[in-house]
Amino acid sequence: MACAQRVVNSIVWRRDFRHNYRMKHAITATLLVVLCGCAPPPVFYRAGATPAQMQSDLLRCEVSALEAVPIATVLRRDPPEYIPGAVVCDSSGTCVQQAGFYIPGAIFTEDANTALRAKVTQDCMERRGYGLIALPRCAGAAPVPLPADGVLPALSPQSCLIPQPGGKWQIGAPAP
Repeated sequence: MACAQRVVNSIVWRRDFRHNYRMKHAITATLLVVLCGCAPPPVFYRAGATPAQMQSDLLRCEVSALEAVPIATVLRRDPPEYIPGAVVCDSSGTCVQQAGFYIPGAIFTEDANTALRAKVTQDCMERRGYGLIALPRCAGAAPVPLPADGVLPALSPQSCLIPQPGGKWQIGAPAP
């Protein structure tokens, strides 16, 4: 009966460990998404451009980049991970090394051309006079109102970005 209990316990242990392994990676992935979501992304800026003009130019550049560098879906696999077996001892002090096992790597797809398409889009925007700028997230800032002519506000050392609905950003300045 003790042998059967050891076998049952080893099966339960392995299942728990696999669950913990997957949970650990899910938590890590969630943390990365949350941390990356805190920093504002680089944005395109051109003095004298209106937000609508910038969005239109960006859309044109993204479409031309998609035509020049189409989606190339590739199948990828994470490497497997070896989990060594546990050492199980009985009441008489006899210990047995259990066999280890492999957790297969996850299979996923990705677009192999994403980075190249982003470079083509950035090149297109630069040819239209825009620069890619990185500003910090505003802390308690109010949006800078657009001037009467509707152009993007001038940048200053205090410029920062305020998140807007739909994943967009607006240039702001710290509250006085």
